[in-house]
Amino acid sequence: MVRRALESLAWLRAHPVSALVVLAAFVAGSISGAPAGEQLFRYTWTDADFCDDCHVHDYANEAWARSVHAGLTTCHDCHRVPIRHYPKNLWTTVFDPPEGEEDIHPPDVANVVCEQCHAEAGLDEVLTGPMRQDVRRRIVKIDDSPGHRRHLDSETRHPGAYRGGDEPDSRSEEPITCMDCHGAESNRAHRFESSSKNCVECHEDQEMMAGKPLNCRECHFEEFLGGLPAGDAAASPP
Repeated sequence: MVRRALESLAWLRAHPVSALVVLAAFVAGSISGAPAGEQLFRYTWTDADFCDDCHVHDYANEAWARSVHAGLTTCHDCHRVPIRHYPKNLWTTVFDPPEGEEDIHPPDVANVVCEQCHAEAGLDEVLTGPMRQDVRRRIVKIDDSPGHRRHLDSETRHPGAYRGGDEPDSRSEEPITCMDCHGAESNRAHRFESSSKNCVECHEDQEMMAGKPLNCRECHFEEFLGGLPAGDAAASPP
């Protein structure tokens, strides 16, 4: 390879006009390719349609498009897949694709995925997507929300009989996660707004009636309100 490189260099020295033509072609190609390369990068990194080209799940795409997340970020920020992973993912897709449902792992959304934007403690996490830091800081945080704190600080999922808990099982002895309330079956696929259905998953025997069943949010909504980070109280939401 080194010998061929030396031979090419010698040829170019012996043919300066040809060398200029090659150089001009290289410069022209670089200049003309730059806009196309930038467009390709923007499409890959900031356009959710790039992910939708392969991940065809209309119900999830439509739910995301209607959510507040659609106006702030792309798939990359929440799914935490850096752009450097795409060559590996492409190789797996072509040469080692899943053969059935058993080869597709179920989603496991750690609290850090939510906390990286919705809790001050998560602001030190490195984002894997294109969201700007100034936007990230201005997102409402749940640190001082009593309802969130009471749940996330609990060591178990079992609320106790006086709060509508039934007999504890092995699952209830695990800590509560964000997705217990914001990602359950009733609001899966990017529909993250919690509902009474999520509450009664644990608070099974709590049912208030006032001529009709009451929504849990009618009494407990304010407990779960968040606020802007310390020092950002005057900032307006994006």
